[in-house]
Amino acid sequence: MSNFDCLFLLMFPATTQNKKGWAVPESKPKDAPYFYDLDIEVNLIEAWREEIDSIAIQFSSKLFDSKVISVECRYQLPTELSEQNVAKKNLIQTEIKKLLHERYKLDDEVIEEEYSIVLLPEANKPFAEFVKKNDRIIAQFIRTYHKPLDQSEIDNTLISKIHYSESELTIIDWEGSFILSSGHTIEEDIELFTIGNYQILRYRMLDAQIDKSLAKLRQTLNQTGFKFINNDQANLTQVVKTQLSLLLDFENTSQSILLIGDWYSSQIYRTIVEEFYIDEWQEVVKNKLSSLSSIDETIRQNLTMSWSRFLDLVQIVGWLILLIGYFVLYWFDAGKISF
Repeated sequence: MSNFDCLFLLMFPATTQNKKGWAVPESKPKDAPYFYDLDIEVNLIEAWREEIDSIAIQFSSKLFDSKVISVECRYQLPTELSEQNVAKKNLIQTEIKKLLHERYKLDDEVIEEEYSIVLLPEANKPFAEFVKKNDRIIAQFIRTYHKPLDQSEIDNTLISKIHYSESELTIIDWEGSFILSSGHTIEEDIELFTIGNYQILRYRMLDAQIDKSLAKLRQTLNQTGFKFINNDQANLTQVVKTQLSLLLDFENTSQSILLIGDWYSSQIYRTIVEEFYIDEWQEVVKNKLSSLSSIDETIRQNLTMSWSRFLDLVQIVGWLILLIGYFVLYWFDAGKISF
């Protein structure tokens, strides 16, 4: 039996010093229609090798849309469905995170997504019986558990299974996946998992950005005294840009993948969307954007003073002074006539 092919994926927001690299040719999934286009710019930053606990690891760092760093970490484990191998995998991934945090100077508060993929090239068939017989250890390969598993947790971890043929089975969970395959390359599957993690990280980044804008508006409301702002509408402009990003980037990517002619690839992506709660995150971000837009507009209309409102007020005060002046002149004229 061959070794386990393992991949650990770590994604985090890009900083200014990491926005470099050269373009990576985009691979086209099998049976994809002519209009397939993910519209995601990918730049290769660097590639290197490390050794952790006597295991050779190949690193590949890429930049997505000048916003997100994605690091693929590939290694192999002895083909053994054992607690020792699970512990080895968890140790390696913990050390990889430490290494990447140091290399890219990431703090503990950074928004990040991590995902693991384990491929068993050869396994006893039929796969359904193989999974049932080894369900507990497979669940531990997929998720990191810190307590003994009961059967309900195991079943929940292994619930999403996709069969492409008698020789291929993919189990997908929000924390990792386990692939059983004979003579199948997982490169296309890795791309789909990468895109899913990229989308969820971007939603989390947008969510954090919106929270900062809401906190800024709250600070504005807590300020005492005269409130005056200019008419640049920075928050509203950012809201419009974010909404366009959601429409043009995320939804276009999702639609393009779902239009792939290969049933297996589209089914994999549908399951990724469900397991990663991508639709729920999208709804949360859209609702927050709508709230931010409404609150910002309310503040501008009712609680702040803009240049246009200030000039309108000056005009009203001017007319009021002029009207008072007419009354004063009329009073003096009326007094002269009475004498």
